[in-house]
Amino acid sequence: MLSRVVPITAIILALIAACLGLSFAASGEGTRMTSSSETLYYVGGVPPVINASSSSLDFGTVQVGSSTTISVTVTNPRAGALAVGAVTSPEAPFSKSVDNCSVQTIAQSGTCSITIKFEPIAHGWFNSVFTIPSNAANEPLLPVNLTGFGAATPSILITPNPYDLGSIAVGKSANGSITVFNAGPSNLEMGALTNTGTPFSILSTTCVPGLSLPPSSSCLVTVSFAPTRTGTFHGSFIVYSDTGGVSGTPAAVDLVGKGILPEGP
Repeated sequence: MLSRVVPITAIILALIAACLGLSFAASGEGTRMTSSSETLYYVGGVPPVINASSSSLDFGTVQVGSSTTISVTVTNPRAGALAVGAVTSPEAPFSKSVDNCSVQTIAQSGTCSITIKFEPIAHGWFNSVFTIPSNAANEPLLPVNLTGFGAATPSILITPNPYDLGSIAVGKSANGSITVFNAGPSNLEMGALTNTGTPFSILSTTCVPGLSLPPSSSCLVTVSFAPTRTGTFHGSFIVYSDTGGVSGTPAAVDLVGKGILPEGP
């Protein structure tokens, strides 16, 4: 009976190998397939099968300069020994951080694992793939697809800061504008502005909560200084945004002004 099983399996594998551009031959040891320079055998009439815990890995959103890892588990559910070749490396910014599968023989119900790291160095989507070659009857070149998004850290630049509104006569007022500029490579999500406290006030702003400020774009905060007595005054207000990649990050804006006696008639 075994002599009939092997030829049938060999025919099936020959068709798979032909589609994948592999060379195929049967021998007294069993069946072999050649992928590039590797020749992988299974012995006897029971061909091994390869299963992976996932055929695609989605790393989600990762901040530029940071990294995350996901592992894939490879299993052989059949009695035949699974001979794994050299697992290919994905393109950057993906990389193999752990590889316990390359050039290993996996017995029935045995497992091995491959850990992939995603470490984006720029803003945007990234895709790649790595391949697990083996003598498996079902998928001798098992691909695992990779995807992830690199999120560049937004950066806020506020000018002028501190802002000196000058010397203003008691009972008078002076207005001026402060620019909030997105100096980063990704959108800056604006939050709320806090009150300044007298004798300073925020008259108006285009930096409204929920505004998504594109790179190299700016919004304005118009402030007023209205001293009620003489002397030097200091104040401040907070601009909240997701600068640094953290929502609700505060940036302080310092204000200064001097109240002077009004000029005589």
